[in-house]
Amino acid sequence: MKKSNFCPKCNSKKIVKAYDKTRFNNAISINSFKVATSTKYICCDCGYIEEYFDNLKDRNSIYDKFKGDNNE
Repeated sequence: MKKSNFCPKCNSKKIVKAYDKTRFNNAISINSFKVATSTKYICCDCGYIEEYFDNLKDRNSIYDKFKGDNNE
């Protein structure tokens, strides 16, 4: 949806981009001072959601924080 602007589930073009830095349900805490926020792409017909962390520095910080948790 991010690049195609249509829903992969229902083929709707009623897609909205939702980004709100003040809402913590869109975020991952990296440390006590830094929060990585995500952008959601929502289909307004079927409700399908895709979520992305657009900032490369945020993605690298997330990787550094959680890389050991996923390699067990």
